[in-house]
Amino acid sequence: MEHHFPPTSSETVVRHYALLAWLALLLGLFVWRLFRTVRGWEPLVWLPGVLLITLIFLHRPDADVVPFRPGLTMAAFLAALGVALVGCIVSAARLKRQGRAGWALAAMLVGSGSVAVTCLLPAISRAGAAARRSTCKSNIRSLGVAMHDWYDQHDRLPDVDCAAEGSPPVSWRVAILPLVGQAALRGRYDDAKPWNDSANLEIARDGSNGWFCPSNYNPLDDHGRRFSAYVMVTGPRTVAPGGKGLSFREITDGLSNTLLLVEAAGLNVVWTEPRDFDAATQPIGVNLPGGSPGHSPGLLSSYHGGGANAVFGDHSVHFVLDDTDPRVLEALTTATGGEDVGELEW
Repeated sequence: MEHHFPPTSSETVVRHYALLAWLALLLGLFVWRLFRTVRGWEPLVWLPGVLLITLIFLHRPDADVVPFRPGLTMAAFLAALGVALVGCIVSAARLKRQGRAGWALAAMLVGSGSVAVTCLLPAISRAGAAARRSTCKSNIRSLGVAMHDWYDQHDRLPDVDCAAEGSPPVSWRVAILPLVGQAALRGRYDDAKPWNDSANLEIARDGSNGWFCPSNYNPLDDHGRRFSAYVMVTGPRTVAPGGKGLSFREITDGLSNTLLLVEAAGLNVVWTEPRDFDAATQPIGVNLPGGSPGHSPGLLSSYHGGGANAVFGDHSVHFVLDDTDPRVLEALTTATGGEDVGELEW
C-alpha cells in the first residue's frame, strides 16, 4: 500500500476528531439552552467555544501539510464556528427581550471579538508556514554556497564520499562543515569509524549546523539521529556521475539548468549518512507516494506541501512545484544531457 507524501501527523488526526467532538458538544449545548431560562452569563460561554474551535483547527505544528480529510475538517470547523456565533447572538437577543441590555451588549462584543480573532489566526498560521519555508530555503542555499567554496579550493564539486582512501565513507555533508563555520563539529567526527558507529552517534544527533527543514515535524530516526532534508543529485550524467563531483567546465548543460542539491525529506537521510539521490535507480518526481508514512522515494519531497526547494549549479534556489513535468525534472538532473529545458516550458 502506498502512502501519500507529505504525511499527516497523528496529532492532526487527533485534532480532526476533537473538532468533530466539539461540534457535537456545541450543538447539544445550543439545543439544551434554547429550552432553558436565559442567564446573564450565558453568552459568555460561547467565547471559549469560538476560540477553542479556531485554535484546534488552525494552530498546527504541521501547518504546511494538507490536513487530515481536509473537506470534512473544513466543514466541521465552519459548522462549529457557526453554532457558537449563532448561540451568542440568540442569547443576546433573548437577554434584550428581558430588558437586560448590559448583558446583551456584552454578548455582541463577545461575538464581534470572536469573529476578529477567527479572521486574524489564519494569517498568523500562514505567516508561520512562510517563515519555515524561508528558513528551509536559506538552509539549502547555505549548502549550495559551501559547495561552491569547496569548488574554489578543489576545482571540482565534492564527491558523494569524501573519505581518504581505505577509510569508511564520509558524507560530503560532513566534509564541508568547516566551510560553514563548523570546524569544531567536523573535528568531533571519527573518520576511522563508519557513520553509524557508536563513536559517531552523538554528532549524528547534533542539530547545530542548521541543515534541517523546520517544517519536518518528525526529524529524528529511532536512534535520535537527525535527518537532513538535503541531498546531492547523483548518477550517470548528473553533477556526480559514479559519485565523483564534476568540474563546472564539464557541466555542458549550463549551471542554471542543472540540479545540484534537492530537498528530499522523504528519503529520511541522516545528515552524517553517505547517501544521496541516485537518478539511475530512484524515480523522478515531486512528493511521490512511498511505501510507509513519512517516506517518499522521489527526486524531491518536502513537508511544505505543494513542492520542494532545490539548488542549481549556479547556487540559485527555486521552489519546484509538485506538478512539474517529469520530463523537465529529468532534464534538470542531467549535467551533460544536452536537453533544451526552455522548450519543455520550465
